[in-house]
Amino acid sequence: MQIKNVVQSKNIDPASEERQAIINLINDDKIAEATSLSESLILKYPNSFLLFYSLGMSYSLLAEHKKAVTTLKRAVKLNPKMGDAHVFLGNAYLELEQQEEARQAFDVALALNPNDFNARRGQRLIWHISASLSRSWIIVT
Repeated sequence: MQIKNVVQSKNIDPASEERQAIINLINDDKIAEATSLSESLILKYPNSFLLFYSLGMSYSLLAEHKKAVTTLKRAVKLNPKMGDAHVFLGNAYLELEQQEEARQAFDVALALNPNDFNARRGQRLIWHISASLSRSWIIVT
């Protein structure tokens, strides 16, 4: 009971040790196994940012972008100051062709870390998509 209080008071995710096993599976390209493990551990730790973040990454790697968005939205709700989660969320939105939502996620990531290379890359990609759509509209008319 005291350990739980200490963990909560220091804001350490109780699933941090279990997450290492998930990271190892992802690194070994065992994404389906990492996903399954994350899903089962979320039942044990329903408020674990690390597990929702890992599961969102796994879904993204499996090209299950709708599931990735849902899961990463939960992750950023649990820990809104984790810029990398916002970047992964933005990338998942891009895969679903939801540029405005992606832009918002990248903006949050950049507000947290103005030097975040991946968030800037995401913004540039959105700009290129928007510019390309604008040019094709001009050509069609």
